[in-house]
Amino acid sequence: MQVVFLACGEAYLLFKDVQGKSVAIAAENVKWTIFTGGLIMRKRAFLISMFTLVTALALYGAIALAGSTKPESKDILDQANDLRAAQKYDDAEKLYNQVKAENPGSDKALEAQKQLIHLAIDKNDQKNADSSFNQMVTEFAENTNLDEAIYEIGKDYQYSIWNTAKANEAHKYNLEHFPDTKFGMMSNVEIIRSYLRDGEKIADAEVQKWLDTYKEQPDQAIGIYQIARAYVGNNKIEKGQQLYEFAFENHSDHVYGKLSQVRYNITNKDYDAADKAADSMIALSDKDNADVQEGVRELADVYRDKNEYARAAHFYEAEIDLHKSGSGLDYDEATVPYREAIYCYINMKDIETADALIGQMQTDLAKDEKLPRANFNIGNYFLNNANDTENALKVHQYNADNYPNVMEAMWSQAAVVWYYVRHNDTEKAEAEYTKLLTNYANQETLPKEIFQIGDIYRDEKKNYDKAISLYKYQLENWPNYGEPTDTYRKLACTYIDMDDKENADLIIQQLQTNCAKDDNLARANFDIGNYFLNDANDAANALKVHKFNADNHPELMEAMWSQAALVWYYVRQGDEANADAEYTKLLDAFKKQETLPKEVFQIGDIYREEKKYDKALSLYKHQLEKWPDYGEPIDIYRKMACTYVDMNDITKADAVISDIQEKFAENDNLARTNFDIGNYFLNDANDPENALKIHAYNADNCTDQLESMWSQAAIVWYYVRAKDEGKADKAYAKLLKVFEDEKTLAKEVFQIADIYTEVGDTKKARELHNKVLNDWPESEYVFDARKGLIKADFADDKSSDAIANIDTLIADYSEKSDLDNAIFLFGEEYWNKAIEIENADTGPTFFNPIDLSSEKGKYYNNARSIWEKIITELPSSDSTPQAYHFAGEASSYLGDDFKKIEYFQKVVDSWPDYRMASHCQYMIAHTYEELRRKGLISPQEADILIRNAYKKMIKNFPNSAMVAQYRLNRFNATITANAELSDRKGDSR
Repeated sequence: MQVVFLACGEAYLLFKDVQGKSVAIAAENVKWTIFTGGLIMRKRAFLISMFTLVTALALYGAIALAGSTKPESKDILDQANDLRAAQKYDDAEKLYNQVKAENPGSDKALEAQKQLIHLAIDKNDQKNADSSFNQMVTEFAENTNLDEAIYEIGKDYQYSIWNTAKANEAHKYNLEHFPDTKFGMMSNVEIIRSYLRDGEKIADAEVQKWLDTYKEQPDQAIGIYQIARAYVGNNKIEKGQQLYEFAFENHSDHVYGKLSQVRYNITNKDYDAADKAADSMIALSDKDNADVQEGVRELADVYRDKNEYARAAHFYEAEIDLHKSGSGLDYDEATVPYREAIYCYINMKDIETADALIGQMQTDLAKDEKLPRANFNIGNYFLNNANDTENALKVHQYNADNYPNVMEAMWSQAAVVWYYVRHNDTEKAEAEYTKLLTNYANQETLPKEIFQIGDIYRDEKKNYDKAISLYKYQLENWPNYGEPTDTYRKLACTYIDMDDKENADLIIQQLQTNCAKDDNLARANFDIGNYFLNDANDAANALKVHKFNADNHPELMEAMWSQAALVWYYVRQGDEANADAEYTKLLDAFKKQETLPKEVFQIGDIYREEKKYDKALSLYKHQLEKWPDYGEPIDIYRKMACTYVDMNDITKADAVISDIQEKFAENDNLARTNFDIGNYFLNDANDPENALKIHAYNADNCTDQLESMWSQAAIVWYYVRAKDEGKADKAYAKLLKVFEDEKTLAKEVFQIADIYTEVGDTKKARELHNKVLNDWPESEYVFDARKGLIKADFADDKSSDAIANIDTLIADYSEKSDLDNAIFLFGEEYWNKAIEIENADTGPTFFNPIDLSSEKGKYYNNARSIWEKIITELPSSDSTPQAYHFAGEASSYLGDDFKKIEYFQKVVDSWPDYRMASHCQYMIAHTYEELRRKGLISPQEADILIRNAYKKMIKNFPNSAMVAQYRLNRFNATITANAELSDRKGDSR
């Protein structure tokens, strides 16, 4: 489900003042009084009158290093970290260097040096990151904390930017220089985890070696735990289970030994044992142990992911208690366990407990600067996840009323406005909007909220006058905020939507005048030109704006885009003279633009799209002659070869292909280019002879590249589909021999197996799927092979085997993220078989119950039973509303009216934004009409249910309101007519 309220964008920062003291909001007087069905909130005074000023001074002090007394080094480090979080990298770098200068060789200096590396990683400045890393390992070679710093840098590379190569480079340095320390060990763990992610066969051997090497390491349990999680996360559950078991049997006193026991029980779905082990860990562990708190959080998160909300809430609250009972443990995210526990209670529909915990959070964390953000998130969770408008508005309103100078509270106030705008409550929307302007007049990002409210009026409600008034208000009051060109652009496009070209032109002129020196002006002009062309279908004004842009900003890239847009237009209109003239102007006016060759290439593509192949070829060749090294030249040769194929000039196509092999023999993209050309011959030109020729060349000559294997697999695919068994077997044997060391060979094998199923050779399909299971038992493609075997069951009409294998798949892959989609598609297999029979039947059958013993009835029933597995056995996902919907549709065919209503009702109650929710609501009303007609419910009860169902459709699904109103009117007319007829029959005159 998409988030409804996006009234926020910037991160909220806690700054220190110039003496290093925290600027805190005093919130001791927050009171939440709990009543049945909700909570009542009282305003109270906050001591925040100087907050904005003090924060600004603190930031200025941090940047300018002002003040006669220098802050302590630790305080400077904190300020630097805040600046880094705010992406003020230059200012942060100055402070980190100050810490180093004032504390040479110290732990503080090492921390500052480490942060400089993190900062360079943030900026994607690899050269500086490498230089800073080399400086750190040289300057701090004798520091006992160096190994931990290196380990953290490796993790930053891996999990912030997913650069495994650089991560492992750092971890290997650690392993080489600090092999016996805790963090040397943990770096080794990270290397093993990378092997597991990449499917490296050496992972198991490295794990055994690791276990032997670190058997005397006191913290070995941490590493075992992490490796076990990596195995489970990569669907190697049995191996992960073995390591969890090893950890808690050999390290029963270590917190990660206890955590391993918890995880072991969870993966076995023995939740009672997991709870017992976790409670024991909490009771016996040091309250200040950060590992315990982290472990409890992880356990709670696991339960929440599995929709075990009561268990999750128990451990989030245990984490809250641990924090309260600790003695000064640094804890930066105190709001998180409160928030997550509240989410759980909301999911359980236990609003009373959720309210109580919300009130407790206000009291316990009254001085926590992150409390308004937590309140905002909880308000949105009520609205977007629980569809609970009443409590959502209550929490947002409380947040807005009690934190009038805090950004996240402003988001809550804006969220209230958004809600009333979307629900067409003009009076309340206006009142809350006025409150937004009054209470948050000093908030720097207030104009952004106004702009976004304008967008809702424009894009969703089509209330153009209101949108325009808000855009203009923003420009009048904050003419330089954010991107003024964007506001002018929205204004112009809104007038275009209203077909008010005069005012649109006026705004466009104001844009040119008021934003003449704005770097974004050319982009705004380009976008407006495209809006005229693509959204308003107004070519005359589109060309006028694009021409103005191209003529007045020749130094800017976006103006070049406008000039290219002119060429595109004339090419597509077949106006060759104007196209040539504008193209000549493009080359002359924008010859200094770095990306001009890209425009030439794309115009060539437009000519090719219009089947003007000679013109396309001339542009491709011009680019190669003028800019031979721009972009990917091999891609231009590929386009040329395919263009000759389009022209059926195979001789010239072959010549270009030969040039590719010669000129790009060392190019990393050669095999991919050959593969694409081979597929173009096969799929676009229907020329299997030339397709097989280039695929065979690729498979024979580029065997060090992955795409070479794809070409060999493509040959197998062709012969399998052509049912040429001999050639298919020969090509398949070559695939296995030549590419035996390719990591993804198993993928090719299971895909070929699926092709065999497609052509009806399920015996061969099963043979290949079983090869994947036997030869690559640890591969991620085992899941796909097992799916393939189920597909073969469907093809062979072995329903009982298919159902049994689906049950086993669910049991074995309960953690797999895309399991729900796979199971849903299996339901479709049965559904499609039933529909085939349905389409072959003569006469309507939809409203006549199908015999469950019939072939069609069995298929519909099997489809429904599979979708019910998604409902009952898998965590909620995007497939869940689909499963309810289609289970309801199957129930229609099976004549199970009450079950149908139950499933459709679940969709409209829980997923009102689901694309077929209005259809489900209609089917509820229609089914009640059927039940009335059949006499299965009384007319009095049915009439209420039918009318309420149609009224709900009118209220909640405006796009379907006309249909619902028509059906309701017709139903009422029928009831009235029947009543009048009955009265006449009873008249004794």
